[in-house]
Amino acid sequence: MNKFEIAMITLFTGFVLGQMVDWLKYIWVIKHKEAAIRAELEDLIDDFQHSLTRLKQAIVELDDGPRAYYMPKSISSKIYDALYAEVAPFLTREERREINTIYEHVKNFNEGLSRPIQGKLKARLVEMYADCKWGHECTISFFEKGNIIKLRDNEDKISEVNKDIQDVTRLAGL
Repeated sequence: MNKFEIAMITLFTGFVLGQMVDWLKYIWVIKHKEAAIRAELEDLIDDFQHSLTRLKQAIVELDDGPRAYYMPKSISSKIYDALYAEVAPFLTREERREINTIYEHVKNFNEGLSRPIQGKLKARLVEMYADCKWGHECTISFFEKGNIIKLRDNEDKISEVNKDIQDVTRLAGL
């Protein structure tokens, strides 16, 4: 081999190794972003549960006359908002559908908190409770069973969630 051939082989090998390292870094970054979204989803379970408790407490306390009550805080979706577009192509269609369903419940719940209070506060609280309850169950199902489709097919769980929402509706006197 002459010097030119050695230089070309070295150049080609360096290029291939450089591209491979860049690709591995890219995959590593995507996996970490996906892990961050999953960690936020795990946090949503606690946030939804806390909000469910607060909403039920607020509905009960509204009947006791004029007094202050605790509204739940908005549920954060900062990691989803910042990283989902980059990670979505690497998720399966089912995972994308499930994650979007969960965050639609988060969005609806947060919009319910941000709307001005006009008249029927109890009805709004029950509506927020329903979004929160379905978001909570979808998130639990995402981690337990792997997908929400199984939750949609689980008639017993759907009946249980609907019964809980109806109980809260009765509690609110609606």
